[in-house]
Amino acid sequence: MTPSISELVDLPRAVRREFGYKLSLLQHGDEQESPDIKRFGEDDRIAHLTKVVVNGADGNTYRLAATVEFEEGIWVIDVFVKKSSSGISTPQKDIERIVRRLKRLKDFRASPEGQKVIQEMKAEYAEAVRLQETTEMPGSKYRRK
Repeated sequence: MTPSISELVDLPRAVRREFGYKLSLLQHGDEQESPDIKRFGEDDRIAHLTKVVVNGADGNTYRLAATVEFEEGIWVIDVFVKKSSSGISTPQKDIERIVRRLKRLKDFRASPEGQKVIQEMKAEYAEAVRLQETTEMPGSKYRRK
């Protein structure tokens, strides 16, 4: 399991559900519907990444870093609890970890193994689109016409 996935699994259930909902907004281009979906502004190296914020019932603020820059889908790069007391900015140690993980993602995508995963993701997406086009989904605003 990749670090981001294991970090997500360890989060409280309500936080995971909220991240899932906000990622679905991002996936469908509806990120403007949530003020908790925005770009990282603290560092030029990650300014193109999407930051998703969830305020947990436990009083913690959870953040997820993702990229939508690749055609095969959304890649979750990092998930963490913001522990900084210095306002809303992301702590430097978290930024550095995100930068390292982004580099690893780009290296992985360029590898033969990564290319295989990308092709599998594209095939799964094509199958989902095919099923959506052939299945009546009452009430879905994402239904193909």
